[in-house]
Amino acid sequence: MEYKKLIASLKAGILPEVEQELRLGDKLSISRLQHLRAEYPELPLSDLLNHYKLQKRGKVKFSRADEMVFTAKGVEQCSSEIMGKYHNRRAGKVTSIADLCCGIGGDLQYLADNRKRVYAVDLDEDSLLCARYNCQDRGNIIYLPERVEKFGYKVDLIYADPDRRPQGKRKVNVEEMSPSLEDLLDLFFERKLCGGMLIKLAPVINYLKVEKEYFGNRGKYATQWYSWEFISENGVVKEVLLCIGDQAERYKRKSVLLPAGLELTGSGNEEILEAGWQSYVFEPDKAIIRAGLVQKLGMEIGYQLLDSHLGLLTGTQAVSEDYGRLYRLKELLPYNRKLLQKYLREQEIGELVIKTRGFPETVESLRHNFKLKGKNRMIMLIVRIGEGHQVAVLEKE
Repeated sequence: MEYKKLIASLKAGILPEVEQELRLGDKLSISRLQHLRAEYPELPLSDLLNHYKLQKRGKVKFSRADEMVFTAKGVEQCSSEIMGKYHNRRAGKVTSIADLCCGIGGDLQYLADNRKRVYAVDLDEDSLLCARYNCQDRGNIIYLPERVEKFGYKVDLIYADPDRRPQGKRKVNVEEMSPSLEDLLDLFFERKLCGGMLIKLAPVINYLKVEKEYFGNRGKYATQWYSWEFISENGVVKEVLLCIGDQAERYKRKSVLLPAGLELTGSGNEEILEAGWQSYVFEPDKAIIRAGLVQKLGMEIGYQLLDSHLGLLTGTQAVSEDYGRLYRLKELLPYNRKLLQKYLREQEIGELVIKTRGFPETVESLRHNFKLKGKNRMIMLIVRIGEGHQVAVLEKE
């Protein structure tokens, strides 16, 4: 897409009736598109068609997507509105901030609120053009089309969202990101450009390895000025946020559950007893599991571990579902496929929700093997305890 021409057309204004037709996308006939090209030769119609398609995808993340411009990569990888607003709140009352790898401005449009000075840095020209358009009502942003490693202005806070898919391939190793984690940390530890950093990392990174290599006694920086946040949005872990310097918190790990804004902090070293199956089973939010704070949650709600390897809690009394999902244990069965098929038939199960923990087969594979016929619904949890597998029939509270 030619973003300069596209944005110029959008700023000049698209006739409402033309926009309405172009938003039909693939439903717009070829003959009608040819007619529009002849009638409006000055408009980049192909780019506008793609633009409206990207806007449609962007609505999943932004309430104002119809006012924004996206790149294909940007709409896929940028933070959502919920996440962007959280990052802004998390930054606190700093007056100057740099958004490194700002992309199309998904976070920038919120980080720029109530700041005196904001730097938006990205090497990709198209992304930066989109960011300018998406943040055009912000007069406090300085756009820098350069490599992050060359950024040289002192600010209160650096927020960074490094590219985790350079050359289009997903990278788990933090040194294969662009820029690498080491290059980002050097801005704080070596060049001392900021008082603190917030670095957005992939949910699947080995954060314990990063902790050891960079912040441990023998790590490159050997510092206590760091902490981790594990952030979920509607139950899906979206990112691990590395907090450095004055952004670091006392507790090394925090789970943040959005959009509710609930938080759970701890060391990850909390311990509670294993109790086996009790009347209720609690499935913690995945951000809590990822942070290793399941046992801390158990302490908070008065539950015990079902098994030390499963990330599930169990108790005798019903509790709030603020931090996950609560189920009542209806029946406990041994794992035997033939017996389960018979059980499902007898119970007239036509809709089956399958959950697994420590089970080698995928949910899709299991579902394919069960022949469902009936009007009833069931929740089935298959877990490995010891050397065998057990099946819990659950009911939603």
